[in-house]
Amino acid sequence: MYVGLGSPPEGPAALEAVANGAMFLQPRYKPKKIEYEKKPTSRKLSSQNPYMETLGRPMSFTYNQFDAEDIQASLTQILNKEISPYVPFEFTHEGMLQRIHA
Repeated sequence: MYVGLGSPPEGPAALEAVANGAMFLQPRYKPKKIEYEKKPTSRKLSSQNPYMETLGRPMSFTYNQFDAEDIQASLTQILNKEISPYVPFEFTHEGMLQRIHA
């Protein structure tokens, strides 16, 4: 499980974690947070990584950081999921045997 604590916003680590089989847990911002105050944009973020919100469960969990029951429910769902880790084919027994044979 990869836990987002709010910073940095919209970083690539969450996407990399999900691509490698981990679940992403991130806080929801209510009200929406202005993260780019010194930049020419009026965007407000609804979470640390709003793009991961669209991915949704079972790989991305967004929780209300001020609601203990929501946090507990998200963690319970994550702990009850059984996910096999991603292992590239090259690192499996079959991949090793193919490399030796080649």
